[in-house]
Amino acid sequence: MAERGVVSPVSRLIGVPLVIIRHAQESSQHDNQAATYLMIDPESGLAPYSWQQSVGPVTVIREDRRPLSVPALQMIWMYFDLILEHFGDEGEVPRWRYAPKAFQEWCRREKENDPSYSHVELPL
Repeated sequence: MAERGVVSPVSRLIGVPLVIIRHAQESSQHDNQAATYLMIDPESGLAPYSWQQSVGPVTVIREDRRPLSVPALQMIWMYFDLILEHFGDEGEVPRWRYAPKAFQEWCRREKENDPSYSHVELPL
């Protein structure tokens, strides 16, 4: 049984709102680091407690219902990982990373440098 989806806060800020739908399982003991990253708070860099442990399987869709390929989702997740590095290394909120333009520019550079993203259509 799936619960109602929630929009990833940072995904909305970068211009690609993603809806995350958790699939309830009895005593899910599976962490889901990608889903946890997608649910981080833009000011603290932390996901809500309910998204930190035993998240289990999720479905991720674009709020605008446009197609979302696995490589495109991976690219978005890697951008969130970059955002989290700023919280750890610099200890300050990387607000400039939340601009859609900054995100799309990063995607363009990643696509140029990483062959696994060669089929990702930009802009996301």
